[in-house]
Amino acid sequence: MQQTRIVIAALAITIGAAAAPTAAYAGKGPAVLASLPDDVTVLAGLDFKKLVNSPIAADALDAIKAQAATQLAQMKAAGIDVEKHVSKVFVALAGGSIQNSQNARLKILVAEGTFKIDASAITDPQKTYEGITYWATPDVDIALIGKRLFVVSDGHMPDVIDVIKGKAKNAVKSSAAKKLRTAIGATTVTHAGWIVGVVSDTDRAAMGAQAKDMDWFSASAALRKDAVDLAVRLGMTSAASAKTMADEAAASIGSAQQSMTQFGLGGLAKSLTVGSNGSTVAMGATVSKEEIATITGLIGMMGSMASSSASSKGP
Repeated sequence: MQQTRIVIAALAITIGAAAAPTAAYAGKGPAVLASLPDDVTVLAGLDFKKLVNSPIAADALDAIKAQAATQLAQMKAAGIDVEKHVSKVFVALAGGSIQNSQNARLKILVAEGTFKIDASAITDPQKTYEGITYWATPDVDIALIGKRLFVVSDGHMPDVIDVIKGKAKNAVKSSAAKKLRTAIGATTVTHAGWIVGVVSDTDRAAMGAQAKDMDWFSASAALRKDAVDLAVRLGMTSAASAKTMADEAAASIGSAQQSMTQFGLGGLAKSLTVGSNGSTVAMGATVSKEEIATITGLIGMMGSMASSSASSKGP
């Protein structure tokens, strides 16, 4: 069992990673940044078209649809078929640390696509702010603004409208969002899925010594027919701290590769890469469709073991 735990620990590092350590991806940030406040600390993006059209993502999509069947049915009743009408989805947390995301000032979901909402199917009250009408549900505020559908934590739609109207600073140029933009610039945001985050002082304290020199992180996943390429970038405070972290990670890869190979993850083990480029640590891996099934099985086995252990201890 100890060996299984070693493999799971290695996967916890790997599942965030991909692409060989090359120069930072000098990509342009998504246009949605202009609609987000400058205190966003976490931003994730999903390309629904790539997910829906990818054979390797079929099982994951089926699981999501099963879990969110009620919500998807409600959206369909309002005229929104997620698979047909949504092209991209972004999720942002503003005004909160990674470790305390539940207490973020704003939780924002933005969907891009072609929408024609059936207002008659929505029974929640309407409100108007700065000329924009939105629905105020018990849990969230919802607005269709241009070609974007905004879902914002309860009562906070006016905060987002202020950003869109230019009454509050957005994340495009504000100095407060500089680290977020740096993380986005190091990330291939054209991949099927990606996430970036800014590491706060609170996060560093909670994460311990390994995060003491970390400014930001990013991860992305590119889908192929029979494999997923994963990439992680860690933005450090200096080139020296990046090299130190990369060297430490590289030193531990050998033992992780041996254990992973014994569990049928030989291809994944061979694909592991780590290195540094300036103040950025880059890690990478490629996971085949068969290895994804193996990983799912291992994680399920560990979950069952944990449940059994908790039950055996009793109340």
